[in-house]
Amino acid sequence: PSRSRKGNWRRAMRIHDGHIGGALLALSLLVLWHIQGFPDMPGQAHGPALFPGLAAFGLAVSSVLLIIQHRRQARLAPPGGQPATAPGLDEASGAVAPANRLAVAVTIVGLFAYWLLVDRIGFLVAASALLVALMSAYRVRLALAVPISLVAALLVHTAFFKLLKVPLPWGVLAPVAWYPPSPHHEVAAMNAFITALGMVADPQVLGVMFASALFGLFVGAVPGLTATMATALLVPITFFLPPVAAIAAMVTATAMAIFAGDIPGALVRIPGTPASAAYTDESYAMTRKGQAETALGIGLVFSVIGGLFGTAVLIVAAPALAEAALSFSSFEYFWLVVLGLTCAVFITADRPLKGFIMLLLGLLLGSVGLENPAAHPRFTFGNADLTGGLSLVPAMIGLFAVSEILRFAADPVSIAEVNRQVGSVFRGMGGLMRRYPAQTLRGSMLGTVIGALPGAGADIAAWMSYAMSRKLSREPEKFGTGHPEGLVEAGAANNSALAGAWIPALVFGIPGDSITAIVIGVLYMKNMNPGPTIFMNNAASIYAVFIVFVLANLLMLPLGWLCIKAGARILKVPRNILMPIILLFCVVGAFAINNARFDVLLLILFGLLGWFMESRGFPVAPTILGMLLGTMLEEHFIRSMIKAEGNWLVFVERPIAGGLALFTAVVWAGSAWYAWRRRRARGPA
Repeated sequence: PSRSRKGNWRRAMRIHDGHIGGALLALSLLVLWHIQGFPDMPGQAHGPALFPGLAAFGLAVSSVLLIIQHRRQARLAPPGGQPATAPGLDEASGAVAPANRLAVAVTIVGLFAYWLLVDRIGFLVAASALLVALMSAYRVRLALAVPISLVAALLVHTAFFKLLKVPLPWGVLAPVAWYPPSPHHEVAAMNAFITALGMVADPQVLGVMFASALFGLFVGAVPGLTATMATALLVPITFFLPPVAAIAAMVTATAMAIFAGDIPGALVRIPGTPASAAYTDESYAMTRKGQAETALGIGLVFSVIGGLFGTAVLIVAAPALAEAALSFSSFEYFWLVVLGLTCAVFITADRPLKGFIMLLLGLLLGSVGLENPAAHPRFTFGNADLTGGLSLVPAMIGLFAVSEILRFAADPVSIAEVNRQVGSVFRGMGGLMRRYPAQTLRGSMLGTVIGALPGAGADIAAWMSYAMSRKLSREPEKFGTGHPEGLVEAGAANNSALAGAWIPALVFGIPGDSITAIVIGVLYMKNMNPGPTIFMNNAASIYAVFIVFVLANLLMLPLGWLCIKAGARILKVPRNILMPIILLFCVVGAFAINNARFDVLLLILFGLLGWFMESRGFPVAPTILGMLLGTMLEEHFIRSMIKAEGNWLVFVERPIAGGLALFTAVVWAGSAWYAWRRRRARGPA
């Protein structure tokens, strides 16, 4: 009888959607209460409390709907029926199965211990201890775990500290610390128009392109290291390079990094860059189906196609597109961001309410810090680390990577299914090009247009193109199960956006994204001042840049193939050895963004959040989208309201703004209608 009562108590205490809805409702009410103390902006009706207040109100309404939905499903469930349990969780209580509790506990405690002790004992000691503990918990023999952990820690330290100059702490090993010297190269200048091809064919330029390509592939493939970071790390080296070589280094490295971010996403469900997060689940689903070479081949081939398309547009129509992009005011940007947020509904069409809840949660998390029109410290609670907001990259790595590792610790069998060798990545690519020509063209065009909009970039282009592909597909039910259509369109959009971002940068000196913001500084440093006269004053160098774009995308084919072959070898490594090493890369990658230990804590907390929410059927991708676009949404909304002086009709008076508003309304109405049709077709449960 006591065992029966214990089982009934466990079932009663099981966490379900009703509990989560109640917790989120309490969180939203707490936020609404907290923002009452925010000050008003002088002379304005919309202070720093408006945006988080709207997000919290939406979260409260969505939480109530989630509770109602759960209660309705509970009434319709058959007597004694239990909802499906995530892999690795106990069926009675929904908790981690007893056999795997030690591995999960060691993973969580080990991460917190690393965060607390790394500054005191040093990276090498802390990382080695963390890897040994994790591998032992994952049932790797100690005699094998110790040497692998030491070698892995040394390799990670070499890559990040000596090559990328990330200041990893030495701790107790400080007496033997070694610091790398600064590189020195000769500067040479060439500026004749007739010698543009010769400038690019210079052995120094070609050598720089090759080295930058390898560097970009490495940075993109390591979770946490973004294409923007690759560009920033190259800036000191560009001081010693001629103008064309300096620009070639940045163009090549960023193109390679954007593509390489697809590799860990497809192989181990860890997006290498934020642009890859939009379709990581799709590509990983293909890998689990035994189609890793197809997923990786799509990322490679269609990135090249998109990059070449964007380059062609850059060459032919740069001035015209830049002028069109500059005609966008805050009103147009507001509707563009709203349209981008709509992607959260498209990519979670099978569970829209949960996707919408996670989107609102991302918007709330994105409102933390000083980055708001009033510069008021929101939700910082006196913590200086929170004044800069919650960094996107540690949050992304935590939600995708750490949650995946915790899922492995809870259920090693389900992750171990991905163990086959990657075949030829080019096989079947011709068939996909013939099957999806419209998707390829649409993704390339959308990526170029989004890239040309100042402040947008490849991240937003990837999310919007993947969502558009799902919305317009004839087979939307296959998305999320390993369907190539969305990968084709988003892969083409990724790299076409890179070239598109150069349009406003070159013609008007306005950055299209964070990468070109860095590049503009280098252009000024090399006396290639961007502006309408750049095509007359530096014609040779500009045409050399165009040629570099073409060569960088063509170079991606052989080097990308080699990178895929090298990265695919991780599928042969036992998962209980591989996962701790991946976790170490994630920890160091999160630290490397701002060289801040606080980001490691964010990584851990977001990892726990992602693991918990995904085990209950909540998608994590909309959270990243909300954090990515939330600040931009609030900025353009407040700016537009100041211009409109409270007149809401101004939001739709301008032709482009009105067209975007109408398109957004049609998209939302169409989505609601399709959802109603699907629900009616299914009939009562």
